[in-house]
Amino acid sequence: MHDFLTVWRSGTALEAPEAIAVARRFTLDCVREFLRRRGVAEERWRFIEQGALKRYLVSPERVRYYGETPQFEAEGMVLYFKAFSGERFGRYERVMLFRRNQSPVGLVVRIPLETRDDVHFSLGPIYAGLLWWSTDPGADRSGIQTTLAEAWGEEPAWFTKQECGERAILGWRVRPTEWDGSESELAARIAGLLTAGAAVLDRLQPDESATARSLHERLLRRGYRFSPEQVATFYAALKAKGFVILSGLSGTGKTKLAQEFATALGLDDDHFLLEPVKPDWRDNTGLMGYWNPVTGEYVATDFLRFLLAAAEEYGSARIPVRPYIVVLDEMNLARVEYYLADILSVLESGRREDGFTRGEIHLHGQAGDVTAAGGLRVPPRLRLPPNLYFVGTVNVDETTFAFSPKVLDRAFTIEVKDVDLRDYPPEVEPTPAGGDRVDEALLADFTRQGRFAQITKADVAAWGRSRREYVALLDELNQALLPHDLGFGYRVVDEILAFMGALRESPLRHALSEDEAFDAAVMMKVLPKFHGPLNRVKAPLEAVMDWAGERFKKTRKKAAQMLERAKLAGHTRFA
Repeated sequence: MHDFLTVWRSGTALEAPEAIAVARRFTLDCVREFLRRRGVAEERWRFIEQGALKRYLVSPERVRYYGETPQFEAEGMVLYFKAFSGERFGRYERVMLFRRNQSPVGLVVRIPLETRDDVHFSLGPIYAGLLWWSTDPGADRSGIQTTLAEAWGEEPAWFTKQECGERAILGWRVRPTEWDGSESELAARIAGLLTAGAAVLDRLQPDESATARSLHERLLRRGYRFSPEQVATFYAALKAKGFVILSGLSGTGKTKLAQEFATALGLDDDHFLLEPVKPDWRDNTGLMGYWNPVTGEYVATDFLRFLLAAAEEYGSARIPVRPYIVVLDEMNLARVEYYLADILSVLESGRREDGFTRGEIHLHGQAGDVTAAGGLRVPPRLRLPPNLYFVGTVNVDETTFAFSPKVLDRAFTIEVKDVDLRDYPPEVEPTPAGGDRVDEALLADFTRQGRFAQITKADVAAWGRSRREYVALLDELNQALLPHDLGFGYRVVDEILAFMGALRESPLRHALSEDEAFDAAVMMKVLPKFHGPLNRVKAPLEAVMDWAGERFKKTRKKAAQMLERAKLAGHTRFA
């Protein structure tokens, strides 16, 4: 490999592949130092270079600029590097860093390849700074330039370009004759400029990954040890489906996860309900109450009042309409099919154009509204609004009832069972002065800007078109399971795509790669169908494991655990 500084300073002419390789090595050294200053560990960079961490790889369908394919992402930035060649615009090596939201504003390091002849090129001046695609910053130029001047300690220059839609670079240019330091000093100088430029970029467009970190860090401050992957999975599942079951050992923080999430959204006691399930519930009256013909009043529960309040707030379109989250704590102390059947049925009935469920819960047989204590008006029937979300917590032990596949099929079930006692108990940090702020960005995304849990066929179709590979993989899995009478229908596919779409459009998407999100969704939506004796589940579980291979490790691991349980106990189930 040729030495960059020697080639650059001397104007040495190289063949195009060599010139590109030399320029790329140097630009990546600059980015490497930039990422180090942003907090990316050296070991992680090596993984990134090798493509060993899939979560840092970017799907071309997810982010693309003018046909250029991104290579990887880290610390809130998507990175591209590509040698551009064209008859009109010459050749150059460039590294670009953009936000995941495909903002037109990013960072750039660019080295033109100056033509000597048709074969040989030398390296031109280096450009580093902020870059705009297709969008002229217009009146913002002066303010941005002043901000950069303050950050850099010197006045940045404007370089107007038209190549490939590029409008402008505001930054620093250095020619070979103007630099008398070392190569490492030059890379450090450019990395410092990029670091200061990133701070400006943060002000222009705040780092959306900070939202994800804030939710995870909120839990850590309080001593709850959930991984970023668990937090993101819970978030996307609740956003997409509106009904999530958290299953695991008692005392692992399942209820606290829901409570802290509600706090992050700024929900008060009127918008969050913790409903302990009673072992003696044999029907829905423990939840929904009942009409008392003797007193002529409806005996209402806190749960019913909560549902009516959610429906009233959404129907009245008060601003702002907030989510209502109810936690059914230890929901398998009683048989779920007894007390929750009506709600499950209504949730699966689909939604009307106004967001309310098509199905209705029948509350009483009177002709019109009846009165409950406190003057509450109770209608004969109730449709559930889209701003209503259900979380169930499940302790898996000998004192509880097993879930039927029908129940598991109607929710996203997340296992919370990893207990790591190393470095336990954790340090519990004090709440920041003024309390934790409400994460408005998280709230806006979770509520889908007021649409709430209204996933339509059009949404699913759009997500499916951008993920044809995963639809094909689901078809392959379904074909493998059909001979065992364990195939799945369109609804399962829709919900897997909805989960992936909800995550990829959220501030928490950095926590899981596309493959990891798909893997988690398949595990949650396909494997709950597997239950029964060894002779019934052995072959289909092995088929799932073969399909998953090394690519989808969560699904493979869970299928292997279920198969092992079947071998030891003679039967198995998902949760």
